[in-house]
Amino acid sequence: MGQFETKEPGIGYVGPGEWRWILAVTLVLLLLSTLPYVAAYAAQSPEQVFNGALFDRQDYAVHLATMHLGERGEWAYSMRFTSETQQGAYIKMGYIFLGHVARWIGASLPFTFHLARLAFGGLACIGIYLLAAQCFVGIAWRRLATLLAAFGAGLGWLQLSLGWLPQADISPVDFWLIDGYIFFGILTLPHLSAVTALLVAMLVSGLSFLRSPAWWKWLVAALAALTLQAFQPYAPLLADIALVGAILAAWLQRRRVRWGELGFLLALGLCQLPLLVYNAGVLTADPLWRSFIDQNVTLSPPPVYYLWGYGLLWLLAAIGAVAWLLRIVRQAQTWRDSPELPSLAAALAWVVAALMLAYAPFALQRRFMHANILPLSLLAVAGIKEVIHPWLEKRAPHWLAQRSRLWVVLLVVFVSLSSIVLALGNSLYVLSRPAALFDPVELVRAADWLEAHAGQDDVVLSTERSGQLIAARAGLPVYLGHPIETLDYERKTGRVAALYRGEDMGAWLAGSGVRWVLFGPYEQVLGGGTAPGLPLEIKFNDNGVLVYAVLP
Repeated sequence: MGQFETKEPGIGYVGPGEWRWILAVTLVLLLLSTLPYVAAYAAQSPEQVFNGALFDRQDYAVHLATMHLGERGEWAYSMRFTSETQQGAYIKMGYIFLGHVARWIGASLPFTFHLARLAFGGLACIGIYLLAAQCFVGIAWRRLATLLAAFGAGLGWLQLSLGWLPQADISPVDFWLIDGYIFFGILTLPHLSAVTALLVAMLVSGLSFLRSPAWWKWLVAALAALTLQAFQPYAPLLADIALVGAILAAWLQRRRVRWGELGFLLALGLCQLPLLVYNAGVLTADPLWRSFIDQNVTLSPPPVYYLWGYGLLWLLAAIGAVAWLLRIVRQAQTWRDSPELPSLAAALAWVVAALMLAYAPFALQRRFMHANILPLSLLAVAGIKEVIHPWLEKRAPHWLAQRSRLWVVLLVVFVSLSSIVLALGNSLYVLSRPAALFDPVELVRAADWLEAHAGQDDVVLSTERSGQLIAARAGLPVYLGHPIETLDYERKTGRVAALYRGEDMGAWLAGSGVRWVLFGPYEQVLGGGTAPGLPLEIKFNDNGVLVYAVLP
């Protein structure tokens, strides 16, 4: 098994030959993540149109609607899934910027969305390797860490095969917690890959600063943190905590504090404060934004779901963490001379902080599990390198020790099975044109008609499903469309249901601010196939899909 440990340049250095491997793996990753979309668009028919989202259609619609704001030249964000008049705020800027990009390059919003998905996904994959290079000297270890992080997931496939769920209403997290996995993020939403790439940029710059301080490394980390706040204001906290862990480990190695490193941390934290204060002010001062915050609840599932959700990596990561702790206790000189300790301490700090924040008493719990597969993979490779690899070389049977490449391949495939299911399984699933992913062409034409004829701030009333299509495709504000972005969601859901059931809602509708009412296939289900009897005027009719103007 000696070929698995290779002589390489110093930690942090990436040679020319490594770049060819990185680009090849990145290309495979992006092609695999694109395959289901190619199948979905190819499966469209004259009657059914793919909506553009394989997963999380609600948030896809939010992001496309936000891109419409940028496409028409705006920079301030306003919620497009609620009827209230709002004061725009400079938050959630990532997708507004992508809307501007679409206008600059003359591309459609869905095309720009997927272009960004691939671009940010590629940057995230490259960044993962650069971070692995900060943790390991041997190329083989860097490659293994990259493959485990980029493609890895948990044992959700096994849970589904066994039919075992701790709670019947919660499915395995590696099939819905998009934030927690690199491949799932690349497959679904571009901002998740952007967040991962920026977190990695902060870490790589900070870890490099520990070895050779330079002002420009702080500048890179600071710019990454500020850009990261434009996507998710709270996300830099994960990298901040990881860098604290790395710097403490470096001080422990040297048995002294370096004030320049402390200054690096303090300056990095201070540069993040202005945007944090601005975001906090916006979200607490305005009653509408406070209502949004009250509805923005993303709690963690029971811990057993995270245990299954990262599966074997927990065991390997625990082996790696314990091995390093034992080395610190028993082998003073070897760990003090190791360039790997600060980076692995950063990974351990990230994992511990994420778990603590995932069950802290606030509403955004599971958001802090973002890309948790990455630090777990780094620690897992440390466990293989420090414990499993030496055991195989010294004590395992000869036939097993000589098959190191085989068991590494099997490990990567086993850890990646949920990701393979997401890519290949959905490529087959979309060929049947499932109703959840495809919309009737008449409904799509109604959304296009509204985009052409409605004012850009005219509110459209429909069911939630139709509202998502209208906001995403036409960029218009809708009365109902999203459990978080539709303010007073429960009450509005009830009103919409009552209206389409034919109850007398004319007086309410006249004062609601709604300008247009859609009556399509999803509305017909609520109304029993009967159009609402209200003071409305038909403006569009395509095979029974109607758009009404609300009369004064």
